[in-house]
Amino acid sequence: MAATGGGPCTGWAPPSRPAATGWVLLTLVGLGLALAFPALGLTAPARAAGVTPVGRAGPCGPPDQDAVTIVIQYGDLGRPTEQYCAAGLTPRTTGAEALAVVGVVVTGSQQAGAAFICRLNGLPGADQAIGLAQDPGYVETCVRNPPAGAYWTYWQAPAGGPWTYATEGYQTRPVQLGGFEGYSFAHNQTTTDAVRPTVTPVRPADARPAATSAPGRPGAPTGPPVGTLLGLGGVVLLVVAGVVVARRRRSR
Repeated sequence: MAATGGGPCTGWAPPSRPAATGWVLLTLVGLGLALAFPALGLTAPARAAGVTPVGRAGPCGPPDQDAVTIVIQYGDLGRPTEQYCAAGLTPRTTGAEALAVVGVVVTGSQQAGAAFICRLNGLPGADQAIGLAQDPGYVETCVRNPPAGAYWTYWQAPAGGPWTYATEGYQTRPVQLGGFEGYSFAHNQTTTDAVRPTVTPVRPADARPAATSAPGRPGAPTGPPVGTLLGLGGVVLLVVAGVVVARRRRSR
């Protein structure tokens, strides 16, 4: 369009609105990033529930969290019954894993490996004559699977009982959180009921809690997730960039 009145034709547009609009868009993008980072899983890795499994001697008490009491009944092998507490477990923890948490030494047979328990904490001993009805001088060598007259039985019980003979191996069967795991040596017994653990599956009220590692320990992630911090940092950078662009446009 030709100019009239002798003056040049100049276009006019408020310089502040485009800059303001761009600044708002940049801010919205930054906020979107702040929300998207955590949604995409870009957060600091954390241990499950912030707890590391721990074990100790003695039964579990009411304060122990996600724990099972392990009872080892040696019968006539010459050692008193022992109890342990494994805490900080999950519903997927197996009986074998709970034994490892409390430090019980498991020796499997050479025939089946650890799948078939031959000794617990060294018993029956390699030089211990335990005898069988048909073999009075029998000594457990752990070369083959232990015989039916001298083997470790595996039991489970919820808090308050009753004890139930486990029909699945301890390597694959999950523990019952809050309950009991029982290992009882069957020696020349004709029924499994005869070697049912004699410890009543009830947590004593005075049992001290296991020292589970809780959130806030050294090395544990605390504070906002990394993704959120990155997103908020992006917001700040974009806001600064928007302000710089707005000022440059105003100065033109």
